[in-house]
Amino acid sequence: MTDRKRAGGDSPARSHSPQTESIPLADKLEMLPTAPGCYIFKDSKSKVIYVGKAKSLRNRVRSYFSGRSDGRHLFHRLVNAIRDLETIVVENETEALILENNLIKFHKPKYNVDLKDDRSYPYLKITNEPFPQMYLQRHPKNDGARYLGPFMEVTALRGIIRELKKTFRIRTCEYAINDDSIARKKYKVCLQFHIKQCDGPCEGLISENEYQANVKAIVDLLNGRTAGIEKRWTTRMQELSEEKRFEEAATYRDQLRAIQHLASRQKVLSVEPYDRDAIGLYRTDDEACIALLRIRNGKMVGRLHYFLDQIEPETGEPEVLSTFFLHYYTTAELPPEILVQAESDEWFTVSDALKKLRGSTCKIETPKIGDKAGQVRLAIANAELLLGQKLLERQKREFVPQSMKGLQELLSLEKPPTRIECFDISHLAGTGTVASMVCFINSKPTRSEYRKFIVKTVEGIDDFASMHEVVARRYKRVLAEEKPLPDVILIDGGKGQLTAVLEALNEAGIPNQPVLGIAKRIEELFLPNESESRILPRTSSVLRLLQQIRDEAHRFAVTFQQSRRSTSLKSRLEEIPGVGESRRKALYLRFGSITAIRKAPLEEIAETAGIGTKLAETILAALAEPKKEQPDVDSL
Repeated sequence: MTDRKRAGGDSPARSHSPQTESIPLADKLEMLPTAPGCYIFKDSKSKVIYVGKAKSLRNRVRSYFSGRSDGRHLFHRLVNAIRDLETIVVENETEALILENNLIKFHKPKYNVDLKDDRSYPYLKITNEPFPQMYLQRHPKNDGARYLGPFMEVTALRGIIRELKKTFRIRTCEYAINDDSIARKKYKVCLQFHIKQCDGPCEGLISENEYQANVKAIVDLLNGRTAGIEKRWTTRMQELSEEKRFEEAATYRDQLRAIQHLASRQKVLSVEPYDRDAIGLYRTDDEACIALLRIRNGKMVGRLHYFLDQIEPETGEPEVLSTFFLHYYTTAELPPEILVQAESDEWFTVSDALKKLRGSTCKIETPKIGDKAGQVRLAIANAELLLGQKLLERQKREFVPQSMKGLQELLSLEKPPTRIECFDISHLAGTGTVASMVCFINSKPTRSEYRKFIVKTVEGIDDFASMHEVVARRYKRVLAEEKPLPDVILIDGGKGQLTAVLEALNEAGIPNQPVLGIAKRIEELFLPNESESRILPRTSSVLRLLQQIRDEAHRFAVTFQQSRRSTSLKSRLEEIPGVGESRRKALYLRFGSITAIRKAPLEEIAETAGIGTKLAETILAALAEPKKEQPDVDSL
């Protein structure tokens, strides 16, 4: 087993993912999960520039690249600066919201709103007393009290606290009640006792154990263990309904719904100021991914991930993790606690080794329940997601369509032809000759590589000479600029065009370039050094691919030729007095080009709608001397 490449440094502000950094941003967008979580945008220097949360990471992150602004002033500037992204999946939207808050405070991204007031979410505080008090508090302290939360909806939480106090008869006074104060009868029951909203602990009318049992029920309820209270409240709600006390029943119904909504576990933020790493391992065949969640001062502040390969089938999870520990923690910060998923007697030995390496005590745990187990599960989920993305990217990279395999076999190539460039010639009755080149990479059009050409040395109709000129120009320039040659050159034409292209390639100094011609009439294929054409079945995937590329080159050439003809005709006719838009359109539809109008008889021009003899004479006089056209560059 080898750790393919371990990233240096241990700062939580950076993503250590050497394997995935090579994945293009576009591919990462395709592999985004639909799970809730946080997304982290980075610039060209891998600096975090924006942190956001999402119910569905796939939908939210992809919306940034849809071309539509979300209304923010700096939206386009943010999108233009994005060069990489990272995601952290969590279990629900609430956890995503809290994680986002932690990450923004930790990284202070450039494009996030600067929260000057450092807002915190509220907690439910249960004091550390024989008869605890219960109230809302914004900023938890390490004072021995118990804090539940944080909670998102402050108004709803206040209502729930009132109902909990009423239901479980938690005292609202601030007296320091203990055995001594009760024995001395220091305090007297208040109105809350008389209206049955307090059991009178101040006078010892409820024992400490009974009172603490009520407090425990509240803790269980808000920690998600709601079965008992739900059953009791549902029964009470039904009893009130049967007694036709519908308003009171509705109160129980509404508060029950509110409690169910607010009682979700919050694994992302804790009041306790602990430092730990939660590590998740996910493996398939001989590969694995390790995701490490960095939790500092009780808050998740980052995620690192590593890929390992060449893992033998009999190698167990503890052995894989042990190897990772001794590689990673030799230079990284060693927290006092590491959480893992696999139990092993070796953890004591590994812990001692880490202590000697780093000079600090570290405990390795395998939690089964509670917050710690939840953090390990979250790490495993992230590891599974990352390894899945890596394998999917490899499949996309290594996948070769059947059409490309067939073309490789047809041309006896050493490897599948991933880059194919195709040429086509277009003209109108021998005038305005142009050419196009389209490029397909991995069987898909790559429009940024398309090129346009104006044929400069050929007069009249001569597709062979035009093809010779364009191909020679193209590949002399490619060689001069040291750009990659295509795996295959496809020509829209038969044997004559193929011969012209082979001559041009010889002149350019690339005589062994694979070339293929396809003729439209019966879709014949022409190969160099073969006297007879080849006919592929209509169902052939190779033929369909070649037809698709040929048709795209033809479309691109015709579009270019028409746009030049339209522009040239319009600009020349606009200079003639009396020839407005409708007359220019009529001339264009009838003759198609300046040359055709210049050669047309006077009577034929005059017969065109709206022209007449006098204007026809003006038009011919104006077009008598052709203007020299400026040559276009052979690129988009």
